[in-house]
Amino acid sequence: MSSNSEAPREEPETPSEEAVATVVTPNPAEEGLPLDFPLTPEDVQDEAVRGDFVIRWAVVLLALLMGFSLIDQTMTLVHVKSGEYLSANGFLPPRGGDPFSATAEKRTWVNLSWLFDLIAAGAYGAGSWLGVSILKGLVAAAAFWHLVRISRPKLPTWWGSICAIPALLACQPRMTAMPEVVTLLGVALTLRLLHEWKTHGNQRSLWMLVPVFLLWSNLDNRVFVGVWLLLLTAAGEALTRIPVESRRPLKPLLIGVGCAVVASLVHPFPGSWIQETLQLYQKVYPAFRAYTQGGGAGIQYFQVASQEFFSNPNPAGILGLALMVTAGVTLFLNRKRLEVTDLLQFFGFAVLMVLSAHELAVASLVFCVLATLNGQSWYENRFSLEYTTETKFLLLSRGGRAVTVMGLFAISLFVVVGGIRAPGGSRLGIGLSPELAGHVASYENLLGTTHGDRGFDFNPTQGDLMIWAGKKPFIDQRLELYVGEGEEDLIDLHFKTRDTFRVTKQSTLESRRKGLDTLEKYQISFAIPRLTGFNPDYQTMAGLLSDPNWAMQRLGASTAVFYRFDPKDEELVSFLKETQQIFTEEAFRKEADAIPPRVDWPTPPSVYEKYLWGRSEDLSAESLEAQHLMQLAALIPTPNPSMAYLAIRRGQQALSKNPNDVLANIVLGEAYTYLGSFDTLNSGSRPGSMIEQMRYMQAVAAYHHALISDPKQMEVHYALYKLYERARKIDLAHRELRIYRDQSVRFQSETEDVQKGKALLDQELDRLQQLVEKAVESCNKQVEKVPEEQRGAARMGVYYRQGMTLKAVEEMEGLPAEILSNPEVMKIRALGLLEVGRTEEAYDISGQLEGLGQQMPKLDWRGVRTICLLMNGDYNSAVHLWDEVSMEATRNGLVNVVIHLTPQFVSERAMNWPLTELQAAGNYYYAFTNQVSSLKLNTALTLIEQGSNRKAGEVLQEILDQNPEVPERGTIAYYLAMIQQKEVDPLPPSERIPVLFAPEPGEGGKPDKK
Repeated sequence: MSSNSEAPREEPETPSEEAVATVVTPNPAEEGLPLDFPLTPEDVQDEAVRGDFVIRWAVVLLALLMGFSLIDQTMTLVHVKSGEYLSANGFLPPRGGDPFSATAEKRTWVNLSWLFDLIAAGAYGAGSWLGVSILKGLVAAAAFWHLVRISRPKLPTWWGSICAIPALLACQPRMTAMPEVVTLLGVALTLRLLHEWKTHGNQRSLWMLVPVFLLWSNLDNRVFVGVWLLLLTAAGEALTRIPVESRRPLKPLLIGVGCAVVASLVHPFPGSWIQETLQLYQKVYPAFRAYTQGGGAGIQYFQVASQEFFSNPNPAGILGLALMVTAGVTLFLNRKRLEVTDLLQFFGFAVLMVLSAHELAVASLVFCVLATLNGQSWYENRFSLEYTTETKFLLLSRGGRAVTVMGLFAISLFVVVGGIRAPGGSRLGIGLSPELAGHVASYENLLGTTHGDRGFDFNPTQGDLMIWAGKKPFIDQRLELYVGEGEEDLIDLHFKTRDTFRVTKQSTLESRRKGLDTLEKYQISFAIPRLTGFNPDYQTMAGLLSDPNWAMQRLGASTAVFYRFDPKDEELVSFLKETQQIFTEEAFRKEADAIPPRVDWPTPPSVYEKYLWGRSEDLSAESLEAQHLMQLAALIPTPNPSMAYLAIRRGQQALSKNPNDVLANIVLGEAYTYLGSFDTLNSGSRPGSMIEQMRYMQAVAAYHHALISDPKQMEVHYALYKLYERARKIDLAHRELRIYRDQSVRFQSETEDVQKGKALLDQELDRLQQLVEKAVESCNKQVEKVPEEQRGAARMGVYYRQGMTLKAVEEMEGLPAEILSNPEVMKIRALGLLEVGRTEEAYDISGQLEGLGQQMPKLDWRGVRTICLLMNGDYNSAVHLWDEVSMEATRNGLVNVVIHLTPQFVSERAMNWPLTELQAAGNYYYAFTNQVSSLKLNTALTLIEQGSNRKAGEVLQEILDQNPEVPERGTIAYYLAMIQQKEVDPLPPSERIPVLFAPEPGEGGKPDKK
């Protein structure tokens, strides 16, 4: 603020022509003088003026930049849809009922921002969401262009620009494609017009308030903020103690303010903003608080003094409060020249800010102006305003402005990379945010064809999306339309009806019946539970799934559609028959689209991503739908692997677009774990079967890929611990549980329950540590007699056989190159690296094995390579190698059967030929056919994952035809029945009970022949 010591520049006298003629300009080179000129105070002043100009426009450009954030507010969709409706129906808002709502269709929507809706729809029509983004950015820049022009005359504007920076950051949450951005422009323009009248006595500025408020009241439902500013200014000027002769006449101000207030009443709904303002604080904001629970952008509806506001600190709120403190300090410093108007404006907008954090943005604009003008006034009257060339002054003038410019550059950088964002907001960009675009696409897809156009939404934001999709919601974010008293309060009715969908201890049959009666009253035909955000409402989806009155039609990335089911409604039954999503049909009978190959492996966050730009947090539609499918599988009491297979396909699709999709990898890990348990239990196969091993490897790889992309996913460490513990990989289980215990935020508090959980984990860690120590001790004893140069390889083998995979890999790291190049060691190393999470290295080693296999035909490399290919989602290559492995096993097996049938010329066994040979050949044939069947089953399961169901059915049928006694017959029978839609006996022929007696006449079977 010390920059205010700079005085206005005085024009130097113009020298006469005679004086110029008599001046002799020496040649500096000839005189031996330096080529520079002495610095004068006028030069310093010129530098300051130019610097202030640059800084002022830098603030405006920063506002423009921040205005170009991605659109992520669903209410913007409603404004555009409303504007399109108005332009098609006479432009003025209708009075005959709301055209968008299912419950408020008999109420008139007092659309105070109807003109903004028309403009937004026009921008959308002209340039889609790009046009809306441009409109938003220009309005935000215009607001701060007016703000930075407010300054005391003949004083530098540097201090005002400095105050505008925190105001800009405090206003960032309100720079949306909604009428609230107009509030910023309206307040800034009003402040500038009032300042021009007060400074220059320009009555034209007062009359400009009239058209400003006429437009403002039709563009923005918060015009009351501007009226409040006018009233505070008029009251302050009327109460000021400055002598009449030294202040502006009061009458023009009162006339201008009065006309502006009257202009604000000129509206299709005259004066309605007065009533709407009272409802805003009494009804609407409390309702928003109940819906949002203070998360993300919902903090705006809480009072600044509330616990929720201070429990969720954000840069905008902190800087807004800091600016209020700054304004208060400047008012105190300038107390000798303090004006009542400034005092009233300060406390008046502090009250608004206390009532709701939403008004913190506009309050920060007022605080910015107060801090600027009072700071300038105080410094002007306390310090010298002369420009000098002294070092201290130059350091302040030049250095201070340079620091300001660098600060603006740093803020711009952080805004661009997403380091500074509004609570719950998006980073910079044009158009809809990827998250909102995904929700829009999901709702348009799911609600494109419905039985009826009225649906029950569980959150107002869903209602906005329904309106955009052309359907009528029970409620949406226009909460002022739904407020009322008693039975007319549709917001309260929505809460009560919403609770009836959830199966809780408080819910009763009577309450659920009332809920259905409400839906019947408003002719609601379908419901869409909220499946978005950090905590999707799976509880409601579980209630709908268990309720026979509801039938699920389809599941998408953002919601699921459930219909009120009535078997007597033939139209509804026919509609569901044609459109209902049947998971078993989609998973096992329809051919899926080919999954594109992955473009790359997951990578850890770079330094740039950690500290500057950051990884994208947008969730793909495919990974979201995969998550919902797995939750649905968990909610259904009977196992249903169809949902797990569909989740795998969606997850693989997401990873083909973005290998660093953390959610997709987590869902893949869950799905493979689910299928591993299902297939093992269903087949009745022994623990450690080939199916279980494959699913285990796939789940481990998927979870580790998630951790590579986001090492902070502590719950993934716990999932890996459970996998390793079940597979008896004790050192890996110990590693994952220790990381989870030490780094999970769940165990950071000191509550009693948390401490009990910690104690249980510590006990398990101690148990695992003891097992690890015993295994190490056992290994050391076994390798004591091995020569020193061979102990590393021996320890590696012992560790690997004991399930100490991590230790085995560590031993392999120290082996000589000639040992590591051994193909058998390479196979073990590849499998070990897969288990410890180093998938890409394992993939490379398996590729080297494939190259060696071309030179060494007897090398068994295909099994390891196939597993590595599956870890990367390369289904085609994996299926091809499974086929090759099974064909090779068949060829080798038949050869060995013939060898076993060959007479063995040993004297003591000569008399037993061929019985001994036949028995040995039979045993071998049984073993190798089971092995081939297992390999083919892996091929079939891989084909099902890929969505090649027809071919998978052929392979499964081939297994049963060739080996009816296959141990995995239960699993094969299940999948074959799902694919072919016919019953397949899960019992092998040897376990079936024959029918010993013919049925009696009349009890079934064939009729008696007479």
